[in-house]
Order: sequence, then C-alpha cells, then structure tokens
Amino acid sequence: SAVLALATDWLEDRENERGNERWFLWVHFWEPHKPYRPEEAARRRFASRPIPRTKRFEDPIRFLPTGGTVDPRIVEAAVALYDAEIWSADRALARLLEAAGDAAPAGVAPLVFVVGDHGESLAERQKETRIGFGHGTHINDEVVKVPWIVAWDARLRPAVVRTPVSVVDVTPTLIDLIAPGATLDCEGRSLARAVLEGNEPPPAPIVLDRRPFRSKPIPGLRHAEYAWIEHPWKLIQREDTDPARLYDLESDPG
Repeated sequence: SAVLALATDWLEDRENERGNERWFLWVHFWEPHKPYRPEEAARRRFASRPIPRTKRFEDPIRFLPTGGTVDPRIVEAAVALYDAEIWSADRALARLLEAAGDAAPAGVAPLVFVVGDHGESLAERQKETRIGFGHGTHINDEVVKVPWIVAWDARLRPAVVRTPVSVVDVTPTLIDLIAPGATLDCEGRSLARAVLEGNEPPPAPIVLDRRPFRSKPIPGLRHAEYAWIEHPWKLIQREDTDPARLYDLESDPG
C-alpha cells in the first residue's frame, strides 16, 4: 500500500499538470514475497482454515536439515498465503493502471509492461534439494518462469506468445515500441514486431544463472548454477563437480 500510494501520488501530479510531455514510471510491488503476510481480506479469501500468525507459517524455512521435510500444514498455509499476496498485488495493480490512464495526456494510451522478477519455491523439491520456501536458491522453472504482459490500448490486439523469451528482452522491446528504429547498447532482443503483429518471435536460446552465496556458509549454494534453454531442452549445470542435468520441458514441465 505504501508503494501504491507513492506511485498514485506521482501520477496525480502528472494528471494535474495536464501537460503533453511523455513520462516513464517504474513501480516494484514487493508482494508476493516472503514473509507471507497478506491483508486480512485476502487471507480469509484463500485460507480454508485459520493460519497462525507465526514465523513458522508466515516465514517458513528456506533450507531443510539433512533428511528433513516440511509439515504438510505449512505447505498448505504457504500456498494459501502466497496466492493471497498475488491477489492483493493484482488489486493494487488495477488501481495503479486506473491512475496511469487518468494521468496520460489526452488521447494517449499508456504503454504498460507487467513483468515478474522471480517465482517462488513452495517446498516442491524438498526431498531432492532440501529447499523449502523462497527463491534465489535454484533456477528450476517455478522460480524463473515468470509472467510478462504488454498492454497498449488501440495498438495491440490480444494474443499469447508461447515461444520462450527472456526478461533481458524487455528493454529493447520497450525502446523499439516507443522509438522505432532507435538503437540501444543492451542485452536482449526486441520483440516489438511479435508484440505488434501478434506473431511468434523466432526461437532463441535463453541463459539463466544463479549467483553463489559465497559470503554465507550455506551448503549447496557456494557455487554458481547456470541453465541454457533451447526449447524444449533445458540444461542445468553447477559450477562444482555435480553432473549436468538435461530436461525435456514438454514431457517434464516441472
């Protein structure tokens, strides 16, 4: 709510100025994120039973001891609270978009990018990795497969792009949409044509990496981890001596 208030106040200033200058606004909603503490209305909406307001349930363990597993009640609670935080963020985003539309110059529709910066582990891999809840610990798909939505009234028609792309493509796509033909020295590729025409972009490899936690004595996270995706194949390799793992994402999407 604090971030939303700051953003909407800034947009109200733009609306009151009634100028024709273009503006750029970047807003980072921190939720959904550990600890999972959604607003009460959202909490009641997604929890089938009362969830204790304790660290054990709202900030569940990230790393499990050897042989340790997570109480199923904590998994159920974490999923409900995480869904509740997504719902709360969606509501905040709706209010932000309404304010952005009001603040745009007359006859100009805002160009909107909504992008997730990471997903979340919810104890899906506790037996194989000893990882419970959170992110930054591995680069499996529940953490790195994130939403990317582009909306521009009267310019874009509804479409779903199924070709895997990367968040490094956000900046060149944004620049190409607002200033066609402009060049920018950055990573990634422009997907503007695919966005405008509703077509699939040509496939391109995606590179992922998890940086090591060398400053903390966390077993299993002292080495970097990398992934290379050429759909449907995903290759994951750690910096240490662990063997590489190759997945077929079509037959094994998890």
